[in-house]
Amino acid sequence: DWRELFEVVIVGANKPGFYTEKRPFREVSSRTGRIKFKPIDALEDDCVYTQGSIQELLRITKTPGNKVLYLGDSVFADLVEARRLCGISTGAIISEVREEMEKQKGSAMWRYARLTTHVLQHSFRLIQEEMGLTRNEDDKDLLDSLEAEVSRWRDIQEHVINANFGSIFRAGTALSKFASSMKRHADLYMSSVDNLRFYSVEQRFYPDGGHESVPFIDPLLDYIIGDDDALT
Repeated sequence: DWRELFEVVIVGANKPGFYTEKRPFREVSSRTGRIKFKPIDALEDDCVYTQGSIQELLRITKTPGNKVLYLGDSVFADLVEARRLCGISTGAIISEVREEMEKQKGSAMWRYARLTTHVLQHSFRLIQEEMGLTRNEDDKDLLDSLEAEVSRWRDIQEHVINANFGSIFRAGTALSKFASSMKRHADLYMSSVDNLRFYSVEQRFYPDGGHESVPFIDPLLDYIIGDDDALT
């Protein structure tokens, strides 16, 4: 029985009313499918419930909002109101993350393009520091050519992820609108809820740059920064 996998089963929650209204839970008959209108003061693991509200769920289970992780696959339909009204920690389920990570790990060109972009961007900053406050035409031409190279390599990187529009998390050099919304309304994100089975229920998560935070050691970049022994 699939219900044995869950402590509580709630159907027909009718979002967004589940977040914004204070409705009581109703039990659904497992035999007839009809709704029973008896008061619900406890959620039993062998029953199925409908309607209700997130406030009622927290009240019945005697759980403070900051002790709950609410998962959903739509930032605005699932996460915004739960976070805003109840202070609940939220997790976004984004299936595209798996595809992007597989392409990142499996593509030597993506890793090379990303590394090249990092080196060019760091070089760009160092060159401007050396130029100081006064720039001649040659300086401007050099900076223009560097910017063009950064843009070209970033386009290569995005093309590997998706030939039509790149990563769903980026819009050129900035975060996409989707990524900005997720950053605002979700505390963490993952490709599937199954990923959580690898972590303790007491796990504490901290931001580390997202799924593009691929560690690397690059002697050329170290040399540019100032480590003269990096290339020996």
